[in-house]
Amino acid sequence: MLLPSLSPAIERLSADGHFGQAYGDAGRGPAVALLPREICAFERFEPGGSTGSAALTAARLHAGQASPFLRAGALVRRESRGFAIWWWDLDAVERPLRERFGEAPPRMLPISLAHPAGDGWRIVRLEPGYEAQLWRDGALLASTWRSEPFDQAAWTAFVRVQRDPDAPETPPTATPLPLVPSRVAAALARELTRQEIAATAVAVVAGLLVLTTAFLVGQGLRLGDQTRALTAEAALIAPARPTAAGGDMQRLAAWRALSQRPDAVTALARAIGVVELYGATPTAWAADTRQVTLTIPYTAISSLNRIAVELKGTGLFSEIRPTTDTERGVIELRLALVGAAPVSPGE
Repeated sequence: MLLPSLSPAIERLSADGHFGQAYGDAGRGPAVALLPREICAFERFEPGGSTGSAALTAARLHAGQASPFLRAGALVRRESRGFAIWWWDLDAVERPLRERFGEAPPRMLPISLAHPAGDGWRIVRLEPGYEAQLWRDGALLASTWRSEPFDQAAWTAFVRVQRDPDAPETPPTATPLPLVPSRVAAALARELTRQEIAATAVAVVAGLLVLTTAFLVGQGLRLGDQTRALTAEAALIAPARPTAAGGDMQRLAAWRALSQRPDAVTALARAIGVVELYGATPTAWAADTRQVTLTIPYTAISSLNRIAVELKGTGLFSEIRPTTDTERGVIELRLALVGAAPVSPGE
């Protein structure tokens, strides 16, 4: 069973502190404020020889040290073979965000992350201003903003820094772009902290276990070993008064069984964190006491071996089985938990 995703309410903030059109459904997840491009800055960061979590740490350290603002918010995203770093001016957004959302600030994202991905060179017409961009393999490599249209001098200065011999000599036509809520959701998922992932997983997995157990009991099915494990867990939470000398021994055996059971929530959080390091934002996931299943975009196929190595290195998974589905454009990762009962190939 795959876990549902949230559809956050998205609101757009202007540079003068006013909110414009809202997107999404209020109350379905934390609100998101799209920040104006003119108060944001972008940089592409290459980690050199570092890989995996070491590369991410280097990128986050750079984001903390190289901010162009005195007080900055920051977003670090792994893209292709490097990292995209966004900063924004906290002094410019704190007051309007507090007035609109109170003391519970929303998630903040530069508006550029809500637009469709590009391919090559382009100029985006914003409200207000213009953003010049360079894209390669679905990753943003360069971005700069100016209030006036890009004339020949401004465009030449932008492409000269990129040192690309195939750059167009004249600026492309500026084009307005729509906002794409799915791009916002992907950007948020990529920046979830391990604690946020674990908290979400605990709530949803627990709810699914309760609903599944109630359904099976209502149908009168025999659950075998799984039912006895759940009964033992309930007894630990609210133990009944033993009616025989063997009661203490039964509770001790139940405690041992629970302590040896794999922690699916922790494993799920760790697995999501690993695939996010490689830009493979999961589109769905599931977890039970035997395995974790992640559905990631097929574009992650080139990083699949490195993802598998890093997942194996966590020590949480005894087996990693990827299955590709080119028609759906996804890869399904089945991760067997260490110490869990074997999972048959069809499960």
